[in-house]
Amino acid sequence: MKLYWRGITSYHDWFDQRRTIPGRMLSTAQQAGLIGSVDWIAVGPDDIRKPVERQPDTLDRLLEHRPRRGALYRIAAGGDSPWAWNMTLGLFPFDKSEGRVEGYNILNLWFEAELWSGPERSDALVKLFRSIHTPTDTEVAFIHPYDRWSELSNTLGGRYAKPVTSGPFFSGVYWANFLGREHLALFDLSKLRDLQTHQIESTGDDGLFIRVCRDVADAMSPEVEEEMFRLTDLFKAARTF
Repeated sequence: MKLYWRGITSYHDWFDQRRTIPGRMLSTAQQAGLIGSVDWIAVGPDDIRKPVERQPDTLDRLLEHRPRRGALYRIAAGGDSPWAWNMTLGLFPFDKSEGRVEGYNILNLWFEAELWSGPERSDALVKLFRSIHTPTDTEVAFIHPYDRWSELSNTLGGRYAKPVTSGPFFSGVYWANFLGREHLALFDLSKLRDLQTHQIESTGDDGLFIRVCRDVADAMSPEVEEEMFRLTDLFKAARTF
C-alpha cells in the first residue's frame, strides 16, 4: 500500500531564488528516511523520466532548475532503493504586492506504507509531517493511503467529490491533517472549538493539526472513516462562505 502526502499553499513563497521552503522540506524528508536514493528525474510538463547517477545532492541540484519566464516550475523525482518512492513539486511565482502565489504551490509524495505502519512508526511519521508543515510555510497538508484518497476525492461519486473548500486544498479530513491560518480564516472557529478525535492540537487561528487514529494502518477501517466523515461534516457546517 502506498501513502500519499500533500502540502499546498497559495500564500507562502516557495519560489524564491534559493527555493528555501521546498528545499528544507525535501531535505528534512530525505534525512528522516522518507525519501530514498534518487534514480530518475523529470523536469517540465512532459514528465519524461531521465535516469540519473545517484549522488547525495541530486535533489538540491534539481531545485536549481529555472523554468522559462512565466512558466510553471514542475519537477518530479523518484527511486526504488532502498524502497520505492516518488515526488512531484509544482511552483508558481509569488506576487509580493498581493501577498500570494500566482496559482498555488504543491508538494506531492508517494511512499510505502509498510515502513510507517504500527503505532510507533506512525508517531514518527506524524512528527516528521509536523516538522515539515507549519503555519509559516503551509496552508493545507495531509497524509492518507493513496488508493483510498483517490476513491474519496473522485469527482464522479467520491465521498469528498464536493470538497469542504476546494479539491486541491481541503476536500475533507484524512488520517493526518494540517490547516494553516489562511485556510482557517474560511471557518467560524467558534464552531470548531469543541472538535474531539484521537489527536487535535490548535494554536488558535494560527494552525490546526488533526489525527484521526494513531496507526496509519487503520486509516481505512470503517470506524476510522466514519470519524473522518463526521469531522468533515463539522468543517462544512463551520464554513463562512
